[in-house]
Parts: sequence; C-alpha cells; structure tokens
Amino acid sequence: MGWILKLLGGSAGSYIMGAVAIAFVALLAFAGVQSARLDNAKRDQLNPATGQRWKVEAERDAKALGKLRPELAGCTARRDALDERLRVQNAAVDQLRRDGEARARAAAAAIASAEKGRTAAERRAAQILAARPGADVCASAADLIDRSL
Repeated sequence: MGWILKLLGGSAGSYIMGAVAIAFVALLAFAGVQSARLDNAKRDQLNPATGQRWKVEAERDAKALGKLRPELAGCTARRDALDERLRVQNAAVDQLRRDGEARARAAAAAIASAEKGRTAAERRAAQILAARPGADVCASAADLIDRSL
C-alpha cells in the first residue's frame, strides 16, 4: 500500500489521480445510464392504457383464449358447413340460370316460328277471303274448302 502513496505523491501521481477521477466519472455516468435504462425497461413493462404489466395481461389473455378455443372450433365447423351449403346453393342458382336461359332461347325460337306461321296463315286467309264464287256455287265452295285445308 505504501507504493501506491509513493506513486501518487510523485509527478506521475497527478496523471494517475486524473485518470482515476475520469474513471470514477465514467463509472458514475455508466451507472446513471444503466439506471435510466432500467427505469425505461420497467415503464415499458406497463400497458399505458390499463396500467397493468404486459406479462399479466398476456397471461390473462392466454387463459381467455384457452377457454374460447372450443367455441372457436365450433364456429369454424359451422362456418365450413355454411360455406358448403352456400356452394351447393350457388351451384343450384347457376343451374336455374342456365335452365332459364335455355327456356328463353326455346321461347324465342317458338315465337319466331309462330310469326312465320302467322304470315303464311294471313296470306292463306287473304286468299280465301278474296275468292269469289263461280257459276257453280257448290263447286266453288268445295274448291275453297280444299284450298283452306
């Protein structure tokens, strides 16, 4: 221990004392920074909205989730069943749409055919109405009946 006092008393002593002072100040600064970091870490553990620790809230939420898992499984099963029913219903609606479109095309073709038949029937009716009986009324009537069939 005497050598330390001798060393500090000499010309190198002031440099050593300065170095020790700097080291001491650095140690104090480091301790202050660490204290601030610890304070921030402690503050970061709290949820600002509730004031509770995040870990406590996470454990509570995990317990709640554990209780809700069976309900979630049931909901998932019901959703899957509903999706299947919707798929079947959509397929049925698509089939109805295709059937309706086919019926509409068939009806349009029937209307076109009926219109063609109407014009031919109107032409024949005009010919029948335009016919005038000849000298033999019975022969004219027989001829008119034959042409109308």
